[in-house]
Amino acid sequence: MDYPVIRQNNGVLVFSKDAMEQPATTACIRCGRCTNSCPMQLSPIAIKKAYTVQDAKKLDDLMADLCMGCGTCSFVCPAKQPLAQTSKLARDFMRAEMARRARWNIRRNDRLSSRRRRTCSTASPRRRSC
Repeated sequence: MDYPVIRQNNGVLVFSKDAMEQPATTACIRCGRCTNSCPMQLSPIAIKKAYTVQDAKKLDDLMADLCMGCGTCSFVCPAKQPLAQTSKLARDFMRAEMARRARWNIRRNDRLSSRRRRTCSTASPRRRSC
């Protein structure tokens, strides 16, 4: 075993190689079990679809950042879709994309305000918009 066992460990799970293999996934059958079982009332299959196309705006609309990663959606899915894993990836992608956009907006606002200062300093005295 590569990890130490300390007092804070609640237990140690040991699986055989066969038990560790992931089940084969099939296409979503739109049963709605993932949505019904989600304690946050999210739509994991819609989050997965939005993440697949890398749509940060849609992920924000679906509130993907509220997913707490409990894994209930993956457990109840009859198609064995990796919904919990995809939701975590979607949440991380959305946060990174929003941070990138925020940095871009800050730089853009800095450029606009410096341009505005330059324009106002060289403007005629009649110009009152500065």
